[in-house]
Amino acid sequence: MADYEKLKRDILEDGIIDKEETQKIRELIFADGVIDEEEKQFLIDLKQNAKSVCPEFEALFKECINP
Repeated sequence: MADYEKLKRDILEDGIIDKEETQKIRELIFADGVIDEEEKQFLIDLKQNAKSVCPEFEALFKECINP
């Protein structure tokens, strides 16, 4: 199980979620083939706390939160 709080701090350190970070997030949450509530909340928290997100993160967010 991932330590989402530590990951969130690391990802949001500069306030920006870029393409590379989004790819790592995608790999993490799709690792088991199922997006659970904890992973959805992780994405919501990231989006709410980021100053800026890349289009790839927006696409991932929509894919996971509003399938």
